[in-house]
Amino acid sequence: MSEATYVYCVLRRDKAPPLGRAPKGLPGMEPPRAVPAGPGLWLVVSSAPLERYGEKAIEQGLRDLEWVSSCAVPQ
Repeated sequence: MSEATYVYCVLRRDKAPPLGRAPKGLPGMEPPRAVPAGPGLWLVVSSAPLERYGEKAIEQGLRDLEWVSSCAVPQ
């Protein structure tokens, strides 16, 4: 399975951000994790399977309101 990295946000913090209470993320993706991005910078990212979040999959998904809803408001 091929994967991409989805970036949720960039944070400025001295230490890694606590993610224990963070939303679980988009459907079909791994839980968000913090990755150091330089002094005092962190990326909150997740691995995204290309079968679900690649260009063609997103293009097709945008035509399906249920798919869009599941990504916009994860359960």
